[in-house]
Amino acid sequence: MQMEGSYVLTVVLTGISVVFLGLILLIFFVWLMGKIFDAIKSNSKKKAETKTAVPETKAAPASASAPAMEVEDGISDEIVAVIAAAVAAMSDSYTVKSVRKSTAKSSRRTAWGIQGVSESTKVF
Repeated sequence: MQMEGSYVLTVVLTGISVVFLGLILLIFFVWLMGKIFDAIKSNSKKKAETKTAVPETKAAPASASAPAMEVEDGISDEIVAVIAAAVAAMSDSYTVKSVRKSTAKSSRRTAWGIQGVSESTKVF
């Protein structure tokens, strides 16, 4: 069964046209979704900036709003500041109440080493 050349050419051109039209629509859809998500991200950043902005007329001393933190001897102020900054970066709802050295005495590993082993060997 022989097909005419014009029929084959029509089928090929129709197929190529449909594929390229689909690709163009897909590119437009991805571009549009990118714009939507960028707008959502910029709106959330603006809300976060306005939320964290503190009016200068109502500034209160830090000691009046935060309870005193218990720090064990031998821990430097820099370490306490880093721990408090890390906790504050995680969430606004967490606060540091005390800082003390770890009492984990399993083998010769530090608390960081024990956590690394725990993360590496947990069941997937």
